[in-house]
Amino acid sequence: MDKARGGARTRVEGSVILPVEAFVGIWTGTFLVHGPLDSIGGFQDEFTAATVVAHEYGHAVVDRILRAPHLPDPRGPREENSELIADCLAGNWAATVLRRDELSVTDIVQAATLIQKIGDPEPGQGHGTSTRRIAAISRGFFGRSVNGCGRGQPIGCLAEYWLEEFG
Repeated sequence: MDKARGGARTRVEGSVILPVEAFVGIWTGTFLVHGPLDSIGGFQDEFTAATVVAHEYGHAVVDRILRAPHLPDPRGPREENSELIADCLAGNWAATVLRRDELSVTDIVQAATLIQKIGDPEPGQGHGTSTRRIAAISRGFFGRSVNGCGRGQPIGCLAEYWLEEFG
């Protein structure tokens, strides 16, 4: 749901919700910085912001699949798998950027560090632990052959984290 100007909650077809305050922190280098050691390597980077956009776009992809007419009784991914699919799809996108030779090692390290920092401290809290989130974005980036699917392809993410529909 998006918030309309008047404060009424409305659904906008094809919308992607973006965390504006997080972007401000990314651009200023203050996102998730709580102490002096947190600022080493920081999160002030365009690729970090783009990774957040790719993750949120991943949620929009799942939402679009849920509304597809060919699924007779669509059930969304269970528990934290919705977040892990979004991370995995962000990894697919990052692999595409790498293939275009538009990605540096620093970009990859900053995005992986961000994913690690935003992971849940304990399992079962809704977003996935740091370990699971890093595994998901890595799976999307590096791929893994799943049921004959190509490496680093979106179907690999869906088959891994949405077993009810694609496993």
